[in-house]
Amino acid sequence: MAPLAQLARQHHLSIISYADDTQLVLSLTKDPLTAKTNLHEGLKSIADWMNNSRLKLNSDKTEILILGRTPSAWNDSWWPSVLGPPPTPASHARNLGFILDSALTMSKQVSAVSSSCFNTLRMLRRIFKWIPTETRKTVTQALVSSRLDYGNALYTGIPTKDIK
Repeated sequence: MAPLAQLARQHHLSIISYADDTQLVLSLTKDPLTAKTNLHEGLKSIADWMNNSRLKLNSDKTEILILGRTPSAWNDSWWPSVLGPPPTPASHARNLGFILDSALTMSKQVSAVSSSCFNTLRMLRRIFKWIPTETRKTVTQALVSSRLDYGNALYTGIPTKDIK
């Protein structure tokens, strides 16, 4: 994967990798035209490298998430035609189990965590009468509190309605 990271950096793309997931990050804040060129050439180089390495880009798992105030900056011309049809920008994407939406509101993440914790508590309630109190605390910590705490730094500044 080192050559992939090197190719990305050559084209001023940041790369984030975890296990078999790779994400390219591109900032459009400074010069959108240069950013478009970097993305276009970077993706072409990466596609060539993958082809030469006998790897295939899984277009079904390829997502584009545009963060910020101007999602309209993206259009089909940003995607190199050699990679096939451009993906439609997603309204949200999962990153290490955390759901990010294009406006960074965290509403989808809060809803998903709330729902998951509620369902877990509902299932645990059925068996808690047969479990000692200390074990209940341990199970609740492991299955509920840990979900609430995961990625908690990303919740900074979310609306009060989501906190509730």
